[in-house]
Amino acid sequence: MQNIRVKRSGRPDLVFTGVKLAEVDERRVSTVADHWWEVSLFKTCVGKYLLASSHRSRTGNCRRVVLSFPAAWDLVDFLQENVLAPWISEEILAQGMDLDEDVFQAGSVVLHHRIAC
Repeated sequence: MQNIRVKRSGRPDLVFTGVKLAEVDERRVSTVADHWWEVSLFKTCVGKYLLASSHRSRTGNCRRVVLSFPAAWDLVDFLQENVLAPWISEEILAQGMDLDEDVFQAGSVVLHHRIAC
């Protein structure tokens, strides 16, 4: 675990002890250079999950938001709503499943349900 600082728009930085489970930077895969998403998933020392997102718009504005989830199931439910681009949600989930047993269990149930349907 390490001390982590996450920037937020219009609010003080969020500082916590935890570990980064996943990170997706759209600039690495997109040919569009004027707007993008960056999304990171963290697990805090008390077991909460934080999803930090930065969105840079075509006008150059950057909006930074951090969402908190009390359990892996809540995080996975949110990611399945496809609020973010589907590929971003899927990549965050895949990376998180690799590093966290609770995310793995919640994600496995969702993936199994998708295949069964």
